[in-house]
Amino acid sequence: MAIFEQDDVELYYEVHGEGFPILMIAPGGMLSAVPYWQNTPWNPIEQLSSNYRVIAMDQRNAGQSRAPVR
Repeated sequence: MAIFEQDDVELYYEVHGEGFPILMIAPGGMLSAVPYWQNTPWNPIEQLSSNYRVIAMDQRNAGQSRAPVR
């Protein structure tokens, strides 16, 4: 489990594969979290990680990410 921390914000992310980095922002709007990719017709984490470094992240206050609500 990887967490990026800055001040009072904690963003959860996962890294899969190696190579040129691709940042995946999960579908689901304000509730975007990494597991949402498992329910999509085409899962880019599975499909791209053999050739790229796929970085998948939860949005603020979604999934395992935490941040203050202001």
